[in-house]
Amino acid sequence: MVAVWGVLAPVAGAGSLDRYYLERFGELSQGTSQVAGVRAESANGTSGVSERCGTLLWRGVTRDWSLLETGTQQTLAKYLAKPVLAGEAIVESGDGHFHIHYATSGDDAPPLADANADGIPDWVETVASVMEAIYTREVLDLGYQPAPTVGGQPYDIYLKNNVGGQVATYLGITQSDTPLSSTSYSSFITLDNDYVEFPARYTPLQYLKVTAAHEYHHGIQYGYNFYFDSWYAEATSTWIEDEVYDSVNQLYDYLPYYLQNPGLALNISPSVYTGGGYGRWVFNRYLAEINGRAVVRSVWENLKLIPRPADGSDIPMIPVIDTVLGGAIDQHLIGLGKRFVMENWASHLDEISLIHPVATVAGTTTVSSYPTNDYSFSFLKYESVTAQSATLTITFAGKPAGVAAVAFRRNGSGSFSEFAYDPVTAAIVVPGWSITTPVVLMLCNNVTGTTTTPADPTGVIASLTDAQVVTAKSPTLVSGPTVVSSTGESGGGGCFIATAAYGSYLHPKVRLLREFRDRWLLTNRVGRWAVACYYRISPPLARIIARHGWMRSCCRVMLAPVVLAVEYPLGGGAVVAAGFLGFLPIWRRRGYLRDRTAFR
Repeated sequence: MVAVWGVLAPVAGAGSLDRYYLERFGELSQGTSQVAGVRAESANGTSGVSERCGTLLWRGVTRDWSLLETGTQQTLAKYLAKPVLAGEAIVESGDGHFHIHYATSGDDAPPLADANADGIPDWVETVASVMEAIYTREVLDLGYQPAPTVGGQPYDIYLKNNVGGQVATYLGITQSDTPLSSTSYSSFITLDNDYVEFPARYTPLQYLKVTAAHEYHHGIQYGYNFYFDSWYAEATSTWIEDEVYDSVNQLYDYLPYYLQNPGLALNISPSVYTGGGYGRWVFNRYLAEINGRAVVRSVWENLKLIPRPADGSDIPMIPVIDTVLGGAIDQHLIGLGKRFVMENWASHLDEISLIHPVATVAGTTTVSSYPTNDYSFSFLKYESVTAQSATLTITFAGKPAGVAAVAFRRNGSGSFSEFAYDPVTAAIVVPGWSITTPVVLMLCNNVTGTTTTPADPTGVIASLTDAQVVTAKSPTLVSGPTVVSSTGESGGGGCFIATAAYGSYLHPKVRLLREFRDRWLLTNRVGRWAVACYYRISPPLARIIARHGWMRSCCRVMLAPVVLAVEYPLGGGAVVAAGFLGFLPIWRRRGYLRDRTAFR
């Protein structure tokens, strides 16, 4: 059993979905039985392989929230709140698109050096500048709609030590926040506060750049359609890293796991271990080479038009991509496989050496084993032991109609010759095979079996240079450090009392109050002062409220007119005052306003 707010959460008898999330968030020890019927993304399959970002786990629990038991919701609610930062300060980026929230003390504080003595730590200024550069590239240059916010407010970026806490150490997390329509959500991002704990292969600034570019695109995706298929969300966010910061090249670290496992489906669930999602970014590179970079944006724009599934499940992306490609995803998959063999990429030519060679197995003259997963490959290599030229004949037994077969002979000059499968003889004949001209057979399960490919570009496609800030405006401090309560909790977190009263951070009424806070209170000095005062007193009150059913009921009664006032501003204020005055005698009678020990 897990205790939350003094309430025992009934997780011992939780269903498979509950147990999955409780284990993933570290609230239960990892089980050994398979979790059946879980729509969430699978965890990585091996120890020692770091997860890239926590976005999909947090998105999964939000999507599946209504399917979880009440006790599980109570246990996991704390993970969905905005970070609570000690002595929080807020900096607005130069063009006003972002608010950077950071701690001024404690473990979450970023490096506080301030070389230009402007009252803003240098690292925070760097984060603000990087975010504006990302906005310029992803929104202004590449044409994506900006990640939406409530009321058009600046997008929130939180800096925190050990992002993910006991769950994992992530590079970053993008969390959905407020539903703006049936499919669109606002969101916020949590980034590591300094990136010094990650492997030294990349500098902290490089980690910041590609992680922020990756996570901000997740925020963009939430704006298009929250119900995206997870593999393509990660493939797109990873692909765009190199379109924003071409010089970093961390995304190549994920390719070996895909190219060593080509038999896994293109749309396998994200995992660094399998190359699912993260390693599939190379599919987007090929699409962009053939159709232009805008083709990837078109996929998300088409997804935006699809309504929310009735059961809240993810929308499969393969059909969406196929629609954008004019029904030719099968041809594009063949073209991608040829790129793997021939390495004839048309963009990022200086990075071709960073692409891991595709895995091959020794071929047999009679092929009887084929890739079984839709949109997957296998590659067989035939190496001669003699310099004498010969004819290689490859025959096929039981080749499925949906599997395409193409052989490639590497010529002495480094070029390739292609040889097609003959359905009449069920064979491929390759002349001129020798020790210096090895042959690779590509088997591609592209569902249709076609070997037709789109026309390659006629020239080299220029890479984009690293994104730069296009304004001379400097970041500004919009909110100084808040006062930290005796419990170490401060502003920026959740609606503590409302969450305790309604039992969930995701309750519609709590979301409404958060929206009011973000839109009307945090946008002016008086409102920020009121929020800071609230965060000083509300955490201990919330803990008491959560332990007493009558208090939760009273709070809901008291909050009802507050919610009414937020929903209907004209006429709700008087009801709020009456409710508050009516609530005070109850607290006096119970003695909670006199007995300070109740708050410990």
